[in-house]
Amino acid sequence: SVLGENESCPPQLPLPYINSSATRVYLGHERRLAEGEKQAATHVSLDQEYDQDLSVLWCQLEEQLAASANQGVLPSNFQPTQCCLNSQTDNLHHPLAVVEEPIIVEVTFRNPLKVSLLLSNLSLLWRFTIGTLSGGKESTSEQLGGEMITNEDTSSGKKDEIVTTEIIQEFFLGSEEAKTVSCCLMKL
Repeated sequence: SVLGENESCPPQLPLPYINSSATRVYLGHERRLAEGEKQAATHVSLDQEYDQDLSVLWCQLEEQLAASANQGVLPSNFQPTQCCLNSQTDNLHHPLAVVEEPIIVEVTFRNPLKVSLLLSNLSLLWRFTIGTLSGGKESTSEQLGGEMITNEDTSSGKKDEIVTTEIIQEFFLGSEEAKTVSCCLMKL
């Protein structure tokens, strides 16, 4: 028997597997190029390969610009702009997202079974902390007793006023297939 004496239902299988190292996050509208169209030099895309040396160079240039705009001193709260995050980027800082611009999260699923899987109502789970401004800096809920809202709590009516969540109605994953899906959030 697969079930133990005290078990009333079979164990939940953690399927499909998620390849977390392949997860990528893109902040802002992603522009898809038409066939044969050249990509603008200033545009960043999820499809671009990450170049560590180029990333360091752009960060240094941004630091120099921020310092020159601040009488030669780099502001203490300076954070380099990062539109695309992946397993190779510096993800120690919380990225800055723009209100009413999407946050696209690309996740790779793998189905290890010999049968197909059909996922329904696929969406990202999120938490948002409402803080207040204190001395020009935003404070967290732990510091000020602010309110934390999540889309896991279906009873909260505020969640739809703060972040919209894309819901993918159906996502088909064939036998032993690996497939990527892009989910979108938008801060209102």
